[in-house]
Amino acid sequence: MGLLLAWAVKFGAAVLAAWGGICGALILYETLLFRAEQEWLFWVVIVAAGAASFVAAFFIFDPVVIVASVLLGGYAMVRGVAAYAGHYYNEVTMAKLAKEGLLDEIDPLYWCYVAGFALMVVLGLLIQFKQLKKDNAEKKRKENAHPYSEIAQVPQPTAGGNSVR
Repeated sequence: MGLLLAWAVKFGAAVLAAWGGICGALILYETLLFRAEQEWLFWVVIVAAGAASFVAAFFIFDPVVIVASVLLGGYAMVRGVAAYAGHYYNEVTMAKLAKEGLLDEIDPLYWCYVAGFALMVVLGLLIQFKQLKKDNAEKKRKENAHPYSEIAQVPQPTAGGNSVR
């Protein structure tokens, strides 16, 4: 299966995006929508998020890869720092606190991690989309160039009559 997904990169990315969408929907349901206590809502949210993520990743591949890598990188950075610095609540603890209505009891330093995550996401998105824009411009320039423009350049004569290479 892995070789097939590596061969068909866009399809593989779409499958991974669907899995990520389902995981995101699970988090969303467990933190906010659980109060509805409707089983059909659970399945609608899960299937809709997975399908939407699959389609989005298949048709807008580069932006989806950028957003996914930025989110994963920001989260990994925050969790890595938190492993040494402390004061970070894991997701299960946060869900329990939210369910019990104890969000006011959260350590204020936790919100510094949230702000750091948001900052890393914004910076990562800006940097990677700027690079994507440059790459696309270069690709377009090469596609529109004359077919012989990249063949050896003609040496320009100098003032002494000799050409410099």
